[in-house]
Amino acid sequence: MKAIKWIKLVVITATAVFMLSSTSLAQVVTADIIGTVSDIDGQPLPGATVTLQNTMTGMTRSFIADPNGKFSFRAIPVQGTYQITAELAGFKTHIQKDLQLHINETSSLHFRLEAGAIEQFVTVTAQAPLVDIKETTVQQVLTEELVTSLPLIGRNYIGLTHLAPGVTGSDYWPTTS
Repeated sequence: MKAIKWIKLVVITATAVFMLSSTSLAQVVTADIIGTVSDIDGQPLPGATVTLQNTMTGMTRSFIADPNGKFSFRAIPVQGTYQITAELAGFKTHIQKDLQLHINETSSLHFRLEAGAIEQFVTVTAQAPLVDIKETTVQQVLTEELVTSLPLIGRNYIGLTHLAPGVTGSDYWPTTS
């Protein structure tokens, strides 16, 4: 009798562990960056080195642009801000700072390098809007600061979904007319 109870306990525990681990594996907490490196005239610059650095952790990845000037960084952790640098001998180095990534997003960046001395840098500090060219979805990212500073009726976080473009009322949370 004790053996049957023991087997039941093992089966239930194993099932619970499997179900919990499979749901956590389905969570996507990375993003991708794809792009091109070209000269001012739009001609691709094969062999350009593109370096991605997480400014919080110091994690760095580098990619050499292919013959069409294309590069890609896959499965990038979204925690923190990034700096991305494109450089090639005989051209000014282009640096883009404060790049913020969002979960399951593919961002497209295009660098146009100017001819110049190696010591010259072009630094972009304002973040250009990133465009996801793989999907046409409407989404809204709510930062922690926004969530904590906005008033919520009854502390119901579902009301924050109505801040996204294209969201309309429902029976659960009607809109005011």
